[in-house]
Amino acid sequence: MGAIVVGLYGPLLDLPAAALDLAPFGLVPAVPSEHLEAGPLAAMGAVAVLLAGAGAGAGAVAFRRRDLVA
Repeated sequence: MGAIVVGLYGPLLDLPAAALDLAPFGLVPAVPSEHLEAGPLAAMGAVAVLLAGAGAGAGAVAFRRRDLVA
């Protein structure tokens, strides 16, 4: 939600470029008008995989610790 707000209203609020780059939309180039760079896309993909793995691991731990009576 915050990324959408920063991406849409950041330029209107004159936020610094560093703040605009925190939003994922600032990292994705406007293809085909700009040259596609794979680095930022690969970095976002790696972060997504790490967060998904951490979420799956936390879910597995919570599933094992559930308190159900048979």
